[in-house]
Amino acid sequence: MGQILKIEYDMEEMFIGIKEAVKEELTPVIAEEIKAEIKADVTKQVIDKLNELVPIKIDDWISEMLKDIYENTTIKIGGGWDKEPEEHTIKEYVLNEIKGSLGDDGKVKIKTKDRWGDYKVEELSFPEWITDECVSSEIRTYMDKQAKTTKQEINKKLKEVFDESTRSMLSENVMNILMANDTYKKIQSNIASIATNK
Repeated sequence: MGQILKIEYDMEEMFIGIKEAVKEELTPVIAEEIKAEIKADVTKQVIDKLNELVPIKIDDWISEMLKDIYENTTIKIGGGWDKEPEEHTIKEYVLNEIKGSLGDDGKVKIKTKDRWGDYKVEELSFPEWITDECVSSEIRTYMDKQAKTTKQEINKKLKEVFDESTRSMLSENVMNILMANDTYKKIQSNIASIATNK
């Protein structure tokens, strides 16, 4: 007769081994999740408390501070041998400089250095000055390209409209000429008689 193999296995120890392996794998993951959750909650509570304690927004505070500096901080300009320096707020100084750089004729006076280091004053129209100061060569190139593309599209559309209009007008004129012709009238009457014969 055959031999019988009997195996006994302790399930309790296997269960304890699985439990320990899962515990080792999940403990760091769970710990990280708990830390992230606590951190998010604490951060929210701190921000809420700060917003409660400091009702003014930082941007508004900085804007007010800069406005105060611009309108109230005084600076001294000029002075020298027999002359006391003039005292202005930053706002007054900036406005005076802008007014001084704009001439009565609408031209902007620009003070530049020549190649020897001497200062010279150039007068430009306001649009020229804005273009020179604010529009870079990259922007000019892009704008020129866009203007060229727009011009091509407009010309294409105008050509299409003109062609369609011309085609329609010529078709009507050709039909009117044909209808007035005796040959057309004969063809028309022959077609009519063929249609009535059948």
